[in-house]
Formats: sequence, structure tokens, C-alpha cells
Amino acid sequence: MTANLPEASCWARGGRGGITRRATFAAASSLLMGGALTSCSVVEQVGNGIATTHQLTNSSDSMDPTIGEGQVITVHGLAPGTYKPHRQDIVVLHPTAEYSGLQQSDLMVRRVIGVPGDTVSCDGRGGPLILNGASLAEPYLHKGDAPSMIPFDVKTPAGCLWLLGDHRAIALDCRYHLSDPDHGAIPIANVVGIYIPKA
Repeated sequence: MTANLPEASCWARGGRGGITRRATFAAASSLLMGGALTSCSVVEQVGNGIATTHQLTNSSDSMDPTIGEGQVITVHGLAPGTYKPHRQDIVVLHPTAEYSGLQQSDLMVRRVIGVPGDTVSCDGRGGPLILNGASLAEPYLHKGDAPSMIPFDVKTPAGCLWLLGDHRAIALDCRYHLSDPDHGAIPIANVVGIYIPKA
């Protein structure tokens, strides 16, 4: 599928961020899909285990209004392969090789719309997303954005997620990779963290 990539002009790298552990957040100069990502790690004792949280500065507005440009967010780090997906989670993950302009060690943040086995579709004419045959209410969408101006009808493959940005008019997400393997869905194993909203 050929489409204009709305965030492509924002892919210039910014300054180097803090180096975090390769086991969780793999790059010293990573991206939140559209700009430089800076981060620092905080190790916390949780029960009998240890959890790592990360403070990340978002320099893209592709998740606006949920996460604004310049907003510092807290992300709960996950060991590779440990994420148990839930619809509506906001996740930090590595892109696939098909995301032109990004390295697979870079990071992006997106909302989980479909989990394995889910069918997700949209008519591309301003109608709502349809998830497993039912209209999906999306109060988090950027004001004035349609659910999608790109039509699609996909079944989320086993082991993958269907992910979208909240600012649909500009977010580069699974919709722009419909001709890729798995119709743009991204492997669950690529998820390295979950966004923790402020209380």
C-alpha cells in the first residue's frame, strides 16, 4: 500500500538520551516514533522482585491528547517476551524491519487495539473502528480526528498486536503497513514496556 507517511518529516534524530539497560530499553538514542527519546532508569523493589521504571520524554504528538509532545511519561519495563496483552494498553515497543527510517533497536509508543485473533476494520470514510463486529468507542482520539481515513480489515495474527496512535491524522502505525507481513501487526515480543498514567 502506498500512502503518505505523516510523521516521516519528524524522523531526524535529536540529541543522545541516557543509556538504559539493553535488556529492557535497548538504545541510547531511541525514538518515540517521530523524535528523539531521552530516558533514565529507576530500579524499584516490588514485593519479592525488582521492577524497572523508565522516565521517557516524548517528542512526537502522535499519541496526543493521551501523551503530548514534550511530556515526560513513566513506563514499566518488561523483560522481552513477558508482556501479556490487553486491549487499550499503551505500550512502548520496537518497530519491525518494515518501518522505514527506524532501526529495530528504536522505540515507539502506541495503543493496543487488537490482540491475537481480533478482527479490526474501518471503512476509511469517518466511520468507527469495528472490533470483532462491534463499534469501538474511542474517547481518547485527538479532537477532530476520524477513527481512520485509511480503510482496512485485518485479523490480528497469533503472537501479534494491531496498534494505532491516538492522533490518527498524523500517527504512523499499523495502517501504513497493510502490505507488510502480518498486515502491519507487530509481534508481542517487541513490547518492552507499558505506559503508567499519572494517578
